[in-house]
Amino acid sequence: MCVGVRDMGEPARPHLQESYMTILKRIWRDCSGATAIEYALICGLVSIAAIVAMQGIGNQLDETFSTTSQLMANDDAAGG
Repeated sequence: MCVGVRDMGEPARPHLQESYMTILKRIWRDCSGATAIEYALICGLVSIAAIVAMQGIGNQLDETFSTTSQLMANDDAAGG
């Protein structure tokens, strides 16, 4: 698939006589944008994991504050 070495003998633009298969094969071998795409995918996955983790922490904090608020209200009602 992608060997990391580009054949510098290839023309920058496809000739009009080239078949679609030849053009597709050349695009398939071209690795120039692969690293950027890989980093973008990794960044997206890390972002999704961070959002999921923060939602879980947010739910736990909401539970903790609700419990603390109820305990304080019960303590005030009991005259403490």
